[in-house]
Amino acid sequence: MISHSHRCISIHIPKSAGNSVNRAFGVDWQDHKDIARHRAELPADVFNSYFKFAVVRNPWDRLLSDYNYQLRKSRPAESKLHLYDERGTRRSFAQWVEAVLAQSHPYPASSWGGDVSPGIHRFSPQLDWITIDGIQAVDYVARFESLDDDFRVVAQAAGLECSRLPRRNRRFHFHYSRYYDSSTRDAVGQFYARDIAAFNYEFEDRRIRFPWFGCKPAQRALIPTQVFPAEHPRLAAVVTGGGTSPKS
Repeated sequence: MISHSHRCISIHIPKSAGNSVNRAFGVDWQDHKDIARHRAELPADVFNSYFKFAVVRNPWDRLLSDYNYQLRKSRPAESKLHLYDERGTRRSFAQWVEAVLAQSHPYPASSWGGDVSPGIHRFSPQLDWITIDGIQAVDYVARFESLDDDFRVVAQAAGLECSRLPRRNRRFHFHYSRYYDSSTRDAVGQFYARDIAAFNYEFEDRRIRFPWFGCKPAQRALIPTQVFPAEHPRLAAVVTGGGTSPKS
């Protein structure tokens, strides 16, 4: 998403609140683009001077959200990515995860609203969306899990009057851990290992346990945060002015 009036670029990683961000900036739908794609398309002075940010999400939660999205699409079956096998049978979540991770990009980017660099696909690790030649190329990384607070930083840096993020495409489901077994949990953890390490994510197990059956009670794992360097002058002004410290 590009907002020239606010001189900013948002990297819309699929299933990471991108539609809500667009709405906050008063921008209609724009294709999903990674940061390298934006750099290739924009004049150097525009790309270098605009405030650039992205929202990242816990990989296990993000993948479950995408599965639910494919389920509820009101479109032909062939547009529901990986949802049906070669016999036309709808895959369970575990089967869908296996299919996504085994062959994550058999679909053209245009089929899911993407206009991306070679090698980027809908299910790419989030780091691939925001790095160029392995170097992080956005000024600020917000977390989906703390988006209300983090978007205030974005709003201040972008000069956006509205600091509350409108909610779009929200659907109720139980905590993501209830949908995973040990096999799918580990497979997602391995596929998105770089994201998990870079953004300090963990699998939070909130499944209901019954101690009288010999199981331990569920425990919530805390996700630590890190301070992201305030290199962009507009972001630095927010931080030095007493705003919330950005998180990576």
